[in-house]
Order: sequence, then structure tokens, then C-alpha cells
Amino acid sequence: MRKEHFRKFISLSMALLFAASSASCSSKKHENKIIKESDTWYECNSFEISNLYPKDKYDYSEFETAGTIDDCIYMRVQAMKSYEGDSKNMTEEEYLNSFETSILKFSFDGELLEKTDYHSVADNGVYKVLQKAWVSDGRLNTLEENYVADTGKITYFLNGEEITVSENKYDYYYQSLFIDDIYTINGYTLYTSGYHGASLNIINPDGSVDEIYLYEAVNGGVEQTGRFIQGENGTVILPVYTSSYEEVFISIDPVTKEVTELEGLYGTSGFWVEYASGKSIARDFSGFNLVDQETGELTLLFDYNDVDESLSDIMEAECFYVSENGDELILGIETAVNTGRYTTEWGYKIMHLSKAASNPNAGKTELILTTTGDYYFPDESDFHAIRQYNKSNGSYFIKNIMPYEGISDDMPVYKDVDADIFLAYEPSMDPSDSNRYIDLAQYIDLNSDSFKEEYFTNAVDAAKAGDALYRVPLDISAEGILTASSNVPQGQKGFTFDSYVKFVDEVCNGTDPMTKTAGYKMGKAEYFTRLFTNMSELFIYDGKVHLDGDDFRALAEYVDKYGTEDAEIEQDEYYDSLIEEHNLAVAQVMEAIDDRNAQLEGRSGAVYGNLYSFDTYVDCYLLYGNGIGMYGLPSFDGRGPMTVSHCFVSVSAATNHPEACADFVKLLLSYDIQKTRTGNPINRKALRTDCEEVLAEYNRMLSNGGLSYYHYSGEVPEEAIDNYINILSSSYGGMNAGSAIEDIIREEAYSYFSGGRSLDDVIPVMQKRIQTVLDENK
Repeated sequence: MRKEHFRKFISLSMALLFAASSASCSSKKHENKIIKESDTWYECNSFEISNLYPKDKYDYSEFETAGTIDDCIYMRVQAMKSYEGDSKNMTEEEYLNSFETSILKFSFDGELLEKTDYHSVADNGVYKVLQKAWVSDGRLNTLEENYVADTGKITYFLNGEEITVSENKYDYYYQSLFIDDIYTINGYTLYTSGYHGASLNIINPDGSVDEIYLYEAVNGGVEQTGRFIQGENGTVILPVYTSSYEEVFISIDPVTKEVTELEGLYGTSGFWVEYASGKSIARDFSGFNLVDQETGELTLLFDYNDVDESLSDIMEAECFYVSENGDELILGIETAVNTGRYTTEWGYKIMHLSKAASNPNAGKTELILTTTGDYYFPDESDFHAIRQYNKSNGSYFIKNIMPYEGISDDMPVYKDVDADIFLAYEPSMDPSDSNRYIDLAQYIDLNSDSFKEEYFTNAVDAAKAGDALYRVPLDISAEGILTASSNVPQGQKGFTFDSYVKFVDEVCNGTDPMTKTAGYKMGKAEYFTRLFTNMSELFIYDGKVHLDGDDFRALAEYVDKYGTEDAEIEQDEYYDSLIEEHNLAVAQVMEAIDDRNAQLEGRSGAVYGNLYSFDTYVDCYLLYGNGIGMYGLPSFDGRGPMTVSHCFVSVSAATNHPEACADFVKLLLSYDIQKTRTGNPINRKALRTDCEEVLAEYNRMLSNGGLSYYHYSGEVPEEAIDNYINILSSSYGGMNAGSAIEDIIREEAYSYFSGGRSLDDVIPVMQKRIQTVLDENK
């Protein structure tokens, strides 16, 4: 089973939120490797263990790897059998008997060799369950728990022998009688117990017990402990979460009872070390590495790209077997298939990797793909596209390289990647794009009727730089003012400045959603910048900046009169994180509407938000029926909501193979790939498919009473999908002025709104600075 403490490497992907990165792309052509027969490749035989527990017979099943012995894989499984009839009428005995806990023994090829049941309910009311199974010292170990229903007494059995768990003197919450985790090595038994597992007990071979209080042994105290991991030279490693929520690793010597906080590979260097088959395996952003136990030197064992398997599964899998020569690996991963918004089917996949005699991709040209953007870890659909491209293309092979190496001061270290293809998350269009990327409009017929019918062309138009398309959007969302449609005249798409002032005064009781919506609160400088970029084609066109007209002054005067002073905007840490993520969770949007309703004595009010998925819209629909709409920000012409895309793909101007790269871009836009994308896919058919699945799940939940807390009653009609698609289709693709230009606008606007300079002083400075940026990047 995938455990949090196992996945330090994966947690690094969250740290990418704070890593500064940008695409490194020079105009100099770079060399592309030709794959040779002798290049490493692994064949993969994978099998799903969850198939042994079909959904028509089991309500759920959970899997955990115990380890391997003599070319056999041992798995611990806990499942719950389906109950025929109304579960509310189940007796206690029927409920307890519905559980099943077993050890499964498989061959490396996936054949089930043996199944041993451990779960039982005795006549005397003793409930027996297998709590943990693991392999150490060359044998399978088990911890069983016997629970007496009448008294609540728990007894533990290690490998069939009862062990005594005594209360420790540091436990003030009476939890020391419960084992949190346990491990055995060289005749010693280690277990954690007490409040949050803060007490470590070591049972020596002679039966004596030594107790170590981890609060005193670990700097920063202990908030929670993880699961034991076998270390080197007879030691055991324990992940510990300190009181300041930092993860540290301690090494425990059961002989000397010495506890040491680890550094380097086992600490915070950016690697996660696993112990498999007597070897230390360190994973990083590239693959699995063998660790020299004396020097700490790493030797690449397996590159994530060297197998035909899901890259995301390979990167997140647990390694629990490595052959002596490294030609075989056994990986395991908990899999999840979302069967609805509220339901997920969990499984467990075993992957047996064997080194191939030759590389089947020999002769193909290698194309390098990487990611840019502070937030970006590839979407599952991106990995799916890479795999499909590599299997179907006879001439090219895409290799994914994460642009990070190791950790410094708990931060991922960015590295330049000389790539052919760039996947970017929330980039700002920049004038230098023309020097860094090729114009993909020459490879995609953007003006054909078929393209216009198949895709949201407004998102494509919003991504253009003139007629050129350097970044192709892969998704679409709409951003604007969310309110009840009864609050806005029929047929109105957005607000002029005058109509917005009236709307704020009459509908919102004088509270501007742009300055008060949780997660989007903004002062005058940011308010001005947001409206400027929404209408930037009025101020920047034909390669020139025009800020000396009446429109610019009118915009500045409007914001100065109706905006909120920057000093008055108080952003707490929670809502700051929402801004950084750029998505306001619909729960916050709805709470804000509800809060506003209370303040307005029943009037709907409004919030500033983003329809980043159909779920968002259906949540609104469930609250207000078809009386909810999204409208454009205040502007001179009352344009509709702003088109926003989060994920883009670009092709380097330095690539020698633009057509092959463009073929991959087309694949990313295809229905088969787009229907697996998170959020709103830019492919219309894929979006409708996703909406239909979400709608069916909502209506199923409504019919079962699972969404009774919503105001709306009755099934959500099919027209909700059409309404949603119409909102996305009508959103306006205002030109994104570029990150450097936005910074200039924000800085100069702040100097005006804070009273530092007059508007007459600001205009020529802002205009000159923006023009310089444009000229430098021609």
C-alpha cells in the first residue's frame, strides 16, 4: 500500500511549488541521441492483485507489501465482503465476519501460490486480525491482534507467540498498550507505542525490555512516527514528524540502543532510500540508484524512462526486490481509479521488471521533454501521451526529464534541460517566446472548420502572440464574477465600469467581489494590473505601447476611486496559499456566497472565481439551479469572462525535429489523451464526456440522498452541461501581457496609487519601460 512515510520523493513534487524554474532554450541546435540496441531497457510483467477481490463480492480491499523470499512475493490484504441485504440490519457478528485478512503468496510472474487467512471471530467473542506482516531476517513475520469485545482488552502475538506490551511512564493518554508499529531484526524486536507512537520499546533476545522516549531523543519533539525501515549493519530507520511538522529520519541500533538523527542520503538531500534484498536503493528525480553502503556513492540502477509502463506509476512505486546483478526489480504501487467525484476504486499493481537482451527502440531518435513553471508536475494525461507516442512512433522516442536534481536547504535544485518539448504550468506569455519556441500555427490548421468544431478556439486565440502560437493550451477555464443570473440583465456577458459600480452597490451592498472574495483579495495596484491585462489589446498593439490616451487615464481613475488601498488588504497564510495555487476551491466560493447572503439578508451577492472544472459549476447549480452565471470583469466594452488556461506545451526553437515534436503536440490535443486530463480539456468532445460522467455521478448521489445538504433538489438536467460549455465558449481571450510587463505595470501602478507619484509622472515611465521590454525581444 502506498504510505505517506514511504513517499518522501513524491513529497518533493509539492516542494516544486517553491522552486524557481524557467525554460532554458537557446537558438543553437542541439544534438539528439540515436538509441542503440545495447542501451538499457526493461521488460515489464505487471499484474493487478485487486482482481482477486472483485467489486461484486467485496466492498473494498487494501493491500500492503510484506516483502520477498526465495523468488516469492508476500502481500498482506484486508478486505470487506459485500453484505446481501440492508447493511443497517447487520448483527455485530455478521459485521465482524464480513472482514477478511490474509497473506497472499505470489510467484514473480503473478501466479497465486498460497492464501493464508488470519481473520476470525471465535464463539467466546475474541476477534482476531492480522495487523502487520513484513519480511526480515529471511522470514515472514506477522503481528496478530486479539480483541475481546466484552472487555476491550487487546493481546498481541508476534509470529504466534504472545508478547507483553506494558504501559510506559511517559504516556499520559493511556495509549501505550497499543502497538503503533513493529519490526524484528537479528533477534531484537522494536515497536512504537504511546501518544503518536512517541515511545520506542526494544525487546532484547533475553526477553528484557529497554524503553526510549523519542521526545527526548529527537530535536524538535515528536508529533508522529512512521513505519520502520530496515537500515544497514543491523540498524533500523524510523521516519519521525517533529512538532514543527518537519520529517526527519532516525537510525536505531537495537544492540547499543543508540538513536541518531540521519543526514545525507537518509536525511534531507533530496533522495529517498529504500532497503530491498540487502541493498540500499536511493530514488531521485531520474530513477533508482544503488547506494554504496561504505562511501554513499550512487550508481544508476534504473532510469524511469527505460520501460514501457506508466511513468507516474514507476516514479511513485515502492521497490522491494532487486536481484544481485540488478537485472530484475519488483515494484509495487497502490492504484486508484476515480469512478466518480466521491468514489474511488483502489487496487494494487505488482510490476516485475527484467532487463531485456536488447533495446526494442534501437534506431529511434530521442526527443527530450521537460517541464517549466513553479507548480508543474506532469499531468497523468501527459504521461499517457508519452507512452502512447513511444509505442506508436517508429522513428522517435520521447524521454521525460524532470528539471531538478537533489535538494539544497529543503528546496529542489533546478537544472537546465536542453529539451525539444516543454510542458508548462501557468506560464506568462513573454515577448521572448519568439526566440525560444517555434510557431506551432504552421503545423496545426487553426482556421479549419474541423479544428474550430473540435476545440475551444477562444483559448487558442488567448494564447496567440499576434498570429503566432508559441504555447498551445491544453485546458480552458473561465474567470470572472460569479453571481445569480437574476442579478444581471438578460443577455449581458460582463460589466462596463458604470454597470459594475451599480451592481456592487445594489447587489453586493457596496462590497466589491474583486477586493473581498477569499483567496482573491487585491489592492489597487493588483486590481489595476488585472483589469489592464484583461484589456491589454487597447494599450499594446502593433509592437507599440499606447498609454497616453483617455482609456488608460479612465482606467486609473476608476481603480483609484473604487479600489481598496493596498495597506487595507490583509491576506492570511491560508488564503495566500490559495492565491499561489491560482485556484479558489469552490467550497470557499460557496462559503463566501453564503456568508454574503447572511450579510445581505437573502440577497445573493457575488464572488470572484474560476470555473476550472465542471464540478465547480455543478456545485453552483446544486445551490442555485440554472440561476447561476459567470460574467466578465469591469471593462470599457462589457466583455465576457476571461479565458484562462493553466497547462501549455511548446516546442523548442533549437530542436532539429520540429515536425516530430508537433506530432506529439497533436497527440496531446487528441480526444483519447484529453479525456484523461485534469480540469477542463480544451477538446470539446473530451470535455463533454467528462461532464456527462460527472453529471451521472451527481445525479446518482442526489437520488441516494448523498447531497441533501445542498439547496437545490431534483436531478441536475443535461442542460447544465450546455450552459457550462456556453460559458467557456463565450469567455474572452484577453491578451496576457507577459510576466515582465505585468511586473512593470504593478510596480508603477503601486507608485501612483500609494501617492508616491502623479499619474502624469507614471505614464511616460511605465510606457518607456514596457516599450523597452518589447524592443529587446523583437
